[in-house]
Amino acid sequence: SVGDQVKSQSGFATYNGTRWNGSLKNIEPGKGYMYKSNSSGNVTLVYPEATAKDNLEANITAENNHWVPNLHAYPANMTMMAVVELDEVELAGEHYELAAFTNGECRGSARLMEVDGRHIAFLTIAGEEAAELYFGLYDAETGESIMDAEERIQYEANATLGELDAPFVIHFRGNTGLDEAFSSLHVYPNPVNRGEVLNISLPEANAMTVEIVNALGVVVETRRATSPQNVTAPDVAGVYMLRISVEGKGTLIRKLVVK
Repeated sequence: SVGDQVKSQSGFATYNGTRWNGSLKNIEPGKGYMYKSNSSGNVTLVYPEATAKDNLEANITAENNHWVPNLHAYPANMTMMAVVELDEVELAGEHYELAAFTNGECRGSARLMEVDGRHIAFLTIAGEEAAELYFGLYDAETGESIMDAEERIQYEANATLGELDAPFVIHFRGNTGLDEAFSSLHVYPNPVNRGEVLNISLPEANAMTVEIVNALGVVVETRRATSPQNVTAPDVAGVYMLRISVEGKGTLIRKLVVK
């Protein structure tokens, strides 16, 4: 059925009604797989004929990547089909790599691949317990990386996010060019209570400017100090943007939820 999925520890493929698309190219003897069916009745998995090459469209999207996760360190994974927007423009090109992180550790990475005119990342994200995931983008042509997309999600074993005809959209801003060492930016707690002290730190001592921006784009607080630093959360509940500029490095964007 449309939307059916077969996955391994390192990749997956989704059926669009005529062919399989994704990062899983072959089913190999001796390895384990999971099959998700959208059919309500009994189903049978039928292997394509060896000559029916048109029924299989899959690319390897994890070899020689910039970020390399240890997928075998965790007993489960979740899958995501995502497109990437940079400054509100959807990216196209297999030199772009999307990766998922938690606490500075890469949990999954995949390059974009073209499917029916759009470039989609078939991202397999390893994990075990619930954890907040954030995303990084790498351009293999320029060697530049952008850490921390606007979106953050919660890891959930065996969850699927996005579909071929409605992929999950991940937004990046192009005003960053930070080394991946800054992927471990620490913001705690988040969500934060109104008026509570928020701790912001980087793995190295750096001069930094922190701006809290509300939904209207208004800067409600600005602090300049050396990492780490404490910032008082706004007195009004809502969703804000933390704009953190690091001297000589660039700018990081984080979402801040005030309860």
